[in-house]
Amino acid sequence: MIAAPAGYGKTTLAAEWLRNVRLETAWLSLDETDNDPAGFITYFITALRQCHPSLGEDALRLLLLPQPPR
Repeated sequence: MIAAPAGYGKTTLAAEWLRNVRLETAWLSLDETDNDPAGFITYFITALRQCHPSLGEDALRLLLLPQPPR
């Protein structure tokens, strides 16, 4: 995780580092409105699925239900 105020070069730093490593990567950008836990987990799993398409299928299915399971 990289955290710093706007304009401090976070994106440039991360993009440059990723160009120099041989790792699968997922990118997730958040802001202050992304504070719902279910929404965050949905975004997180969706980002990871860029590398591993079947990851979190059951979790996403449950998170997208109109009513949470009991």
